[in-house]
Amino acid sequence: MRGRLLAAESSHDFDVDVPDFSAFEALARRIDARFFTLDVAMLEEGRWAVVEVNDGGVSGLPASIDPRELFATLLGVDR
Repeated sequence: MRGRLLAAESSHDFDVDVPDFSAFEALARRIDARFFTLDVAMLEEGRWAVVEVNDGGVSGLPASIDPRELFATLLGVDR
């Protein structure tokens, strides 16, 4: 939210190291949107790249993210 990482979760069926999602925060700060989701994927050579940015309106939460914690964080961002 506003370029700040609120939650991150991997979603894959491969045995790979999950990237440091905070590495994408600099890019997120350049996007003129208050809230959005950013999807990344591992390329064949092993680098990670952004493949989609959207408003988060249709994104579901992974089972490992507690919605109460996410919404509490969202409420606290403007305070």
